[in-house]
Amino acid sequence: YGSEAFLGVVNYLFVFKGMRKVTAGTMSLNKGMLKIMENASMLDDGVYKDHFIFNGQFADLIHKALFRKE
Repeated sequence: YGSEAFLGVVNYLFVFKGMRKVTAGTMSLNKGMLKIMENASMLDDGVYKDHFIFNGQFADLIHKALFRKE
């Protein structure tokens, strides 16, 4: 249900709030969220290398973006 919920929020922001761009960020270790962002056709928007330490492991912060279709 994660993808459906995420796309519902994105649709709400585009349609009802008039946003032109929606961004999301997650740790590189969070494979589930990365898959949700990929399924939503989000584009790479930036990477903060070794931004987090999680369980003693360095992890990047991955940013993605999606633009409203005109």
